[in-house]
Amino acid sequence: MQSDFISQGHIQSDEALEYFNNEDRIYLGSYSMRIDEITRPNFQEMNREWRENAEKEIQMFMETHNGMHLDETRTGFLEPGNYHVYIENFFKSDDNSRIVFLHENGNVYQSFFHFIHYLTGDKIASVMNTPLIGNINESLPLRLYVEKLQSDFAVNIEYQVT
Repeated sequence: MQSDFISQGHIQSDEALEYFNNEDRIYLGSYSMRIDEITRPNFQEMNREWRENAEKEIQMFMETHNGMHLDETRTGFLEPGNYHVYIENFFKSDDNSRIVFLHENGNVYQSFFHFIHYLTGDKIASVMNTPLIGNINESLPLRLYVEKLQSDFAVNIEYQVT
């Protein structure tokens, strides 16, 4: 027996009977489930070589974007200043992880770091763009998110954009 969960949006119960064809439905009986324990999955443990490769690729990304400032025509680039760059922890099954750029003035830029398991250290980090998502001094939820990230991350480096 298998159950596949998909999102179809909200369907009223009387609409559900019309939505699903009676011929497609099969009664499988009544079942119960007992959960004895819930455990949190462990984050992927990365070795020193992976961390060094991540730092090299982020360094190349930052150097490539050095000097590209935010304006009305080119969004998604980093403003000048000092940054703490964090890669969120991730699971073995993840293809991407979030990467967060915390500017010294509290501005937070966030994007996805793609192909997170395949870092070689000889290419620019696979980060598409870096949109500004807010300032930790103006948003309590964002500040709490950054504080949680700062307490548990995969990689953290410092960088200065001139």
